[in-house]
Amino acid sequence: MKKFLPLSILILLFSLVAVFAQPADRPDIPLDQFQNQFEGQIPSSVIEELTQPLQESFQPLIDIAKYILGGIFGLYFLLLLTRIYYERKKVNLLKDIRFDLDHLNKHFDVPHSAHRKGFFGRLWAKLRGRA
Repeated sequence: MKKFLPLSILILLFSLVAVFAQPADRPDIPLDQFQNQFEGQIPSSVIEELTQPLQESFQPLIDIAKYILGGIFGLYFLLLLTRIYYERKKVNLLKDIRFDLDHLNKHFDVPHSAHRKGFFGRLWAKLRGRA
């Protein structure tokens, strides 16, 4: 709860700034004249005029967030791709090493990875041993 308090305060402050930022620019249009004309529907031009101050007040914040988050996300995405690439190379190398070791172990008659039993194989061996 405490970690969300600063975020909720910021959201409240930004919404108050957006609503009360430029009251002189907001048109004072009585909605009674539009209700009779459009039968309860508000035309899109009026909605755009009413939301314009809100859009203008949030636009700088959105631009800053776009650059900061976009740059960090882009960098994170590139790092993720390089990490996936190198991890796949490591896995392939380890598979090759295991393959070589298995062939050497088969050659020298040493137990190798094909002799390992999975969960059900071990379970079956335990059940057979007790019966």
